[in-house]
Amino acid sequence: MVSSSPVTSVSEVELEFQQEANIERIFRNLPSTIPGDGQNVNNGTSGAASINLRGLGTNRSLVLVDGKRLTPFSLAGTVDTQTIPVNMLERVDVVTGGASAVYGSDAMSGAINFILKNDFEGVELSYEGRASEQSDGEQHNLSVLLGTNLDNGRGNVMASLGYTQRMGVQF
Repeated sequence: MVSSSPVTSVSEVELEFQQEANIERIFRNLPSTIPGDGQNVNNGTSGAASINLRGLGTNRSLVLVDGKRLTPFSLAGTVDTQTIPVNMLERVDVVTGGASAVYGSDAMSGAINFILKNDFEGVELSYEGRASEQSDGEQHNLSVLLGTNLDNGRGNVMASLGYTQRMGVQF
């Protein structure tokens, strides 16, 4: 692919390899992103998982799903990425340079485009479990993806169900 701006793509294989229930946790490993709010912030948080591209603020990062803007949850324009099911993602494209020339001032620090699977058919069940080295802080993630094609490929319907349980860490 040829592009005038740097594009980072996270493929479906990489998403499955990381086994994260929240997309915000996957962005912690990219050098161009800083998590805004997440599970490691407990004071002054709004309870949402947001992404802060290049450290310029969560409201300066444009979040798209299949090229369409995702609705912010706050008046400041911050988007909660917990509303995007990880098991429905085909890939994630991140543009950090020159995005405001294409998308406008909302993409001052860049744009994140979540590309969903568009022809999934069948049932996919996944479970991930983990614990800390001290055998506490357990985390269990269960997700189900259901999909079917309609009328000889004229459409596709998908539904994602997920359950996450995180246990506390004992001192």
